[in-house]
Amino acid sequence: MSRFPRWALLPLRFVVGFGFLAHGWAKWSRGPGGFAKLLAQIGAPVPAVSAWVVTLTEILGGIAILLGALVAIVSIPLMVSMLVAMFTVQLRFGFSSVNTIGLTPSGPVFGPPGYEINLLYIGALLAIALAGPGAWSVDEWFHRRRAAAGTGMTGRDDVSAAEDGFFGALLRGDGDALRALVTPDFVLIDVMTGSELPGTVLVDLVGGRQLVFEAIERIDSRVRAYGSAAVVTGQTRMRGRYQDQFFSAHSRYTHVYLRADSRWRLGSAQGTPIGAGSPA
Repeated sequence: MSRFPRWALLPLRFVVGFGFLAHGWAKWSRGPGGFAKLLAQIGAPVPAVSAWVVTLTEILGGIAILLGALVAIVSIPLMVSMLVAMFTVQLRFGFSSVNTIGLTPSGPVFGPPGYEINLLYIGALLAIALAGPGAWSVDEWFHRRRAAAGTGMTGRDDVSAAEDGFFGALLRGDGDALRALVTPDFVLIDVMTGSELPGTVLVDLVGGRQLVFEAIERIDSRVRAYGSAAVVTGQTRMRGRYQDQFFSAHSRYTHVYLRADSRWRLGSAQGTPIGAGSPA
């Protein structure tokens, strides 16, 4: 597999974008009126309007493809333009875009082109629209901005809300709420023993009231978000009982959250005891 998937379509995007821009600019420089006469000869409806629409579509669409801006949307009218040209003009001349009809002392004589180029443009537009514009594109820049915004205040607030829900479920002994808040492969590193506790076991213990949290005090909680992952660090003072044995602990904790389907879920939690002589 290529190590550079973001760059794979960049040459194709530049060639296709420049091609449409060049054809559109040629129509513009000669005046859309001349192109309208050609459209009238092939029976196109409202040729004057169609000439302006095609010219502007090729110019603006070519610029958009070059910049990688809204490529999935822009590709549609460009493909429609290619299909219309293919079925109304090029189809009758066959597939090949290079039709040699004679040879003179000055070189070969070419006839009207077939629909080969139309299919190449349509295939290239489909590839760009489906795979995305890739590197050096406006679409990618906006995607990164949106991802960065998701890790801003709103993203941190959502993680904090999930964190509140996790500790609230522990205090209430709500196993169903806890199950909804953790990932299927959630693992807890027990602050008392250092052992791994799978999420299903934690849910059963809390929901079955075998593990009861009577009080949890959170201190200096801090959220850091990185795209679809977030890390919460802080301290807790907690007390409760496991079966018939009471416990209390003061610890530092690290929670790792993952975002999927617009929801933050806790993937792992680890606690480190703070000894009596350790700084708070």
